[in-house]
Amino acid sequence: MLEKHTLVAMIRKIVPCFLTLLALPLALQAGTVTPLREGWRVQSACKLQAGGDSIAAAGFAVEGWLKTSVPSTVLAAQAAAGAVPDPYFGSNLRQIPGTGYPIGQDFSNLPMPADSPYRCGWWYRTAFTAPAVSTQQSRFWLHFGGINYRAEVWLNGKKIADPSTVAGAYRTYDFDVTELLKPGKENVLAVETFAPTEKDLG
Repeated sequence: MLEKHTLVAMIRKIVPCFLTLLALPLALQAGTVTPLREGWRVQSACKLQAGGDSIAAAGFAVEGWLKTSVPSTVLAAQAAAGAVPDPYFGSNLRQIPGTGYPIGQDFSNLPMPADSPYRCGWWYRTAFTAPAVSTQQSRFWLHFGGINYRAEVWLNGKKIADPSTVAGAYRTYDFDVTELLKPGKENVLAVETFAPTEKDLG
């Protein structure tokens, strides 16, 4: 699942720890916050032959990808698009592939079934225009309000984080992307999310 996140252009003098506290008036007055909630596409990594360097590059084809906004789980995006039946109606949840675990069992303690479409990673991808400010005067930070459970993060074809650093249930993350961001131009952000395993503390 990918929670809402923002791109933050911060003046160098701002202490980086403010970035994790974006609700602070001082932090908001000191920089420009660009919400990145809309315009996302989602696709299973099992259906792709490309890596993050290509997926996070301009011009990558996303025809057939589901449209969504964040925060959103993969299942929520699928249900909203009609790709799966409404999981909150009747026994529809049990009709989704990979949900054949025994009724009454804590499925989070069981290995994910082989037929589950969530054994693969799932890509979230969006393109956005960054604020047109000088990188000599500013630093740009990418703030994630929460990712569940592991992820790789790519910006403009470059990896900025991997599952060894992005791990945990709904933790927040801030990445300095000053060197990779293109101010005033289109940028492409791609995040491959991975579900927790039975050995993770979910």
